Amino acid sequence: MTAAQRAEAWAKYFHLYGYYPIIITRQWTQEVRTNKDIFQEATGPMEHEVFETHEVYRLPYKASLRERGFKKYRYTRWEFVYFLQRIIEAIGEKFSNAFIGMTPFYELAKELLSKDQGIEKLLITGNPFILFKFGYLLHKEFNITWVADYRDDWTTNKIIVHTGFLRSNLNKLNQYFEKKWLKTAKRFTSVSPLYRDRIADLIGIKGEVIFNGFFEEAYLHLDPTLNKEFTLTYNGTLYPMQEVEIVLEAIIRLIKNHSVQLKVNFIGLSFDIGQEQRVRNCIKGYESYFNITPRVPKAEILQIQQQSHVLLMFSYQSLKGIPSSKLFDYLRFEKPVLLCPSDQDIIESILVETGLGIICNDVESAYQNLLRLYQKHQKEGVIQMPAHTDKIAQYSRNQQTKKLAEILDGIFLL
Repeated sequence: MTAAQRAEAWAKYFHLYGYYPIIITRQWTQEVRTNKDIFQEATGPMEHEVFETHEVYRLPYKASLRERGFKKYRYTRWEFVYFLQRIIEAIGEKFSNAFIGMTPFYELAKELLSKDQGIEKLLITGNPFILFKFGYLLHKEFNITWVADYRDDWTTNKIIVHTGFLRSNLNKLNQYFEKKWLKTAKRFTSVSPLYRDRIADLIGIKGEVIFNGFFEEAYLHLDPTLNKEFTLTYNGTLYPMQEVEIVLEAIIRLIKNHSVQLKVNFIGLSFDIGQEQRVRNCIKGYESYFNITPRVPKAEILQIQQQSHVLLMFSYQSLKGIPSSKLFDYLRFEKPVLLCPSDQDIIESILVETGLGIICNDVESAYQNLLRLYQKHQKEGVIQMPAHTDKIAQYSRNQQTKKLAEILDGIFLL
């Protein structure tokens, strides 16, 4: 999952800045191609790998009540059973670790802290945010300094709608415990200034921005050959508030008006059945121009993007402060990134700063820009952008890990 790439970066780069991470995670026994695959159990023995730069513990995993319900009942006529299990778990996990599938993480962390007095700090990355409960408990037991790495925000999240009696009250319960658990953290990090400020206002501790970034070495051995066919690519799932329909209408208009030969990739869209169907409803009659896939391995995603001429981004309607992780992968390719509609915030700011952004907000603007890009492709084969490589470099995973290490250094000196 995308979230794991933060810990992967710590494993690769922390040693360059004076830290030796001991990473506790779960085992994965199969690829995650659909959302049900996330909840597959892993029953093998614990794996422990020791390297010069870091250690990794991979634990067997038993699905929680909610996760078992998702696999069995979600998208069936018995879906209400899943939602009931979800409610039970959401309440129960606050009061008992028995409801938390990742409780073995906590038990192993306790064991390691008991045996090794040299462990100085605890860094917990979410989602799932219930892991922050373990930071609270371990701080109480060992008085260890801990940092919460939020990535996205939790109860202040504007993408997830907390309307209705049940959802709003469950969010209030989560918010009570978020404040209780996080007040014991020394710092927290998130992925945008807006997220940082919202979380800080809620929990009352200082926050820092650590962007997701890209792995520089992952791009070194890609085949640089572009597709002969004009290719547009979007990587990842969609959220309901992302107005993909604007670009889809512009693409179909381009096909109808100019008989263009093009291919539009939606890589990983099938991970969410509902969003896949939403796109398919928009492209009826033009399916042959579109390639919709489940999740694919990271190296394959990067190669598909490398072979593309234009990369696609969709903002979250009026929501701001959401720099999707795919944005940073896009930056390293130094290709045109069509942002439509714009968030008029951090995504647009980063794309303008790096010289890669083509910003649109309506069908006509998207259509005209796509036509211009297609004509440039037909004439020159390559679409050059005025990329600012120095600005792009600061968004590498290495540089973001360096920034996190400096934050930890500052905490240690307090």
